[in-house]
Amino acid sequence: MQSADRIADVAASVYEAVVSGFGMAELTEKIGELFRSPFVGVEVRVGDWTLRRTFFADSSERERLYWTCYQAKDPFRRAVERAPDLQTVSFADITRNETLAGSAVYRDMLAPMDLDQILALGRMDVSLEIKMAIGRRVGDAGFDKRAARRLETLGRLLDRACRLKASLLQVRDGAQLPAAGQLSKRFQLTSRQAEIAAEITSGRHPSKIAEDFHVSFETIRSHLKNLYAKTGARNRAELVAILAGTGVPGVH
Repeated sequence: MQSADRIADVAASVYEAVVSGFGMAELTEKIGELFRSPFVGVEVRVGDWTLRRTFFADSSERERLYWTCYQAKDPFRRAVERAPDLQTVSFADITRNETLAGSAVYRDMLAPMDLDQILALGRMDVSLEIKMAIGRRVGDAGFDKRAARRLETLGRLLDRACRLKASLLQVRDGAQLPAAGQLSKRFQLTSRQAEIAAEITSGRHPSKIAEDFHVSFETIRSHLKNLYAKTGARNRAELVAILAGTGVPGVH
């Protein structure tokens, strides 16, 4: 897969994960492949809603241990929280102020992966918070300007996806989600397409919709393709935005 195609694929996964709440594992794995990184961490907060995932190329068990035991003690995490926007954090930067080599998080989590640097992005305001970290091993080439630009691009995509999520949450909190009948009239949908559109707008994942409707996942995918054609949406995130009346993400 070409570099541009990989970025486009990751971009689609960003909206998929943030808007629907599903697919964070796939998103972090794709980011790891894009940056050739053994470690990826993504955490977003929209109001009281939080979504987070950490990808360890060598062990899924390491992720569970990280969030249950070590994330509060992670010196890289604290460094990201202290500094806004894009930055590169190295072990040397941290050990000037902290005894990293003797810590449990280093011994049990970081040392086995030979992590040397973290390229990190942190953006926070009152209602929105984005944290993303990409790791590099000892001996790998350092992060260059291209990697920094890619992470900035992902940061902007996450920002847009989070703002879309915020608008959808406001719609849901206000009980203003369009009913199937309204969607049918507005977009000239069949009754079944309108039912599925209403489910998608409420945040239901297609696999769950398939179960509830007692049809195959491929049938739901076929209905989604028809919905894209009738609404002009290019992906499920745009479809949700259009159906909910919040507009297309990134288009003003």
